[in-house]
Amino acid sequence: MLSYLSIKNYALIEDIEIGLEKGLTTITGETGAGKSIILGAISLLAGNRADRSMLKNDAKKCVIEASFTIGHLNLKNIFEEFNLEYNDESIIRREFSTDGKSRVFINDSPAALLHLKEVMNRMLDVHSQHENLELNNKVFQLEAIDVMAENKKHLEDHRKNYSEYLESKKELEKLTADSKLLRDSTDLLAHELNELNDANLSDGEQEELEQELDTLNHAEEIKLNFQGIEHLFSENESNPVGVIKDLQTLIRKTKGHFPGMEHISERMDSLLIEFEDIRNELERFSERFSYDPERLQIVQDRISLIYRLQQKFRLNTVKELIDKKESLREELTDIESLDERLNRAQKQHAESLKKSKESSAALNRRRKAVLAEMEKAIIGCLQQLGMANSALKIDIQSKEPDFTGGDEVEFLFSANKGIDARPISKVASGGELSRLMLSIKAMLTSKTELPTILFDEIDTGISGLIAERMGKIILSMCKSTQVLAITHLPQIAAMGHRHLVVYKDDSGSSSKTKIREIKGQERVEEIARLLSGEEISTEALNNAKVLLSAAG
Repeated sequence: MLSYLSIKNYALIEDIEIGLEKGLTTITGETGAGKSIILGAISLLAGNRADRSMLKNDAKKCVIEASFTIGHLNLKNIFEEFNLEYNDESIIRREFSTDGKSRVFINDSPAALLHLKEVMNRMLDVHSQHENLELNNKVFQLEAIDVMAENKKHLEDHRKNYSEYLESKKELEKLTADSKLLRDSTDLLAHELNELNDANLSDGEQEELEQELDTLNHAEEIKLNFQGIEHLFSENESNPVGVIKDLQTLIRKTKGHFPGMEHISERMDSLLIEFEDIRNELERFSERFSYDPERLQIVQDRISLIYRLQQKFRLNTVKELIDKKESLREELTDIESLDERLNRAQKQHAESLKKSKESSAALNRRRKAVLAEMEKAIIGCLQQLGMANSALKIDIQSKEPDFTGGDEVEFLFSANKGIDARPISKVASGGELSRLMLSIKAMLTSKTELPTILFDEIDTGISGLIAERMGKIILSMCKSTQVLAITHLPQIAAMGHRHLVVYKDDSGSSSKTKIREIKGQERVEEIARLLSGEEISTEALNNAKVLLSAAG
């Protein structure tokens, strides 16, 4: 329920505040007073776009704010989905700055315009002449049937089933495509894996082989160097060990007579030991080293194999080749298990398809079960509204299932006797659309609590007895729904539990649209004005009293 509305600096409105209650609130006013401005402001609150030109004073921002009592509408989930704070009494505010930028607040927290539209769509139904075009929308028609069939839980179940079906279909298609692709490459993968298995590579091998190849390629030079080293160690004149020994003998003779030579003598001892060790190790190297042409060929072949594999797989190291081998082994393992995964996916897909078809069929049965009741209720309401020869047929045809089920709906309508019912868009006039939409919404209120409904001159083109009947239909909707009705008909205005009048104040330097509640004699006079125009006659006043008295 809309309990409070505030509009600041919008079009001709400077600052108005409206407190609202349950039941039917009728809104009247002279042409040009600003009823459409109030409707426009409310539409902005519902998410419509606007521009800077709407500001009454372009030096101030425009603020439109409303408070809704929504505890009965079960909207907590959607607030949580959008990460918005939920309150049973929720405040919606929209601000437009002087530079034309818009900001949205829901319970004082910033919100996206998309979220505003989704939330407001569940709290406020603005029914203008434009909204009548929704009747041509097959989605709206199907939603109306689902409301009557009380399909909310069944729709949720079907959407879950259909979503699981789509997921299983996607997974099956992916596995099938992967299967074809992988199977086509199985022989190649197996060949490449065998190549790497046969190579039997080890990490660090390449560096060791390249070092060994360098040694083998310089074998002659190394052999000559060893011979030169051996010669130097064996020649008496240039033998470094002999020279060091002679030096040590002289140093020892001197150290007893010259301070500090003891330290030099110790260093010469260490040097002699190190030279002896080097000589022995060089001899061992020389004895072990030999030129082996067969080993050279083996190393060259091994390095060539590594280079070839690196070039083939476009890799740089033996480690990467080893990783590639493991990757190929995993791919082949996946291929081997593919049949099992495909079988599971096919079973899951078949099961989800079955569940989706079953829930779709259940929706179809429930929808068909309420068609006769809907047609009867809508036609009955249309007849009350002066369309005695109207006919309505709701046609359901099968279609490829989607999230709404497997039904395609079309409302077929005829306003005249002897004329076959045809799609609404092809036969219904504007006035007929208004009455048809009212009939549908009146019917829906019998099954569910609709959000607050704002009717904008739904009574255009009717008068007299039909206007009275329309007022009673609107009044009947108030049992479960708050209704605001902008009207120019006295019969409907008189039925309101509250009556607001919109008027233009020209007393200042600029015109301002204002709104206030009227009661008692003031309301009698407003009803009389609707009956007779500006010149209110005694007869009009008497008739207004009769209308108000009849409305109770």
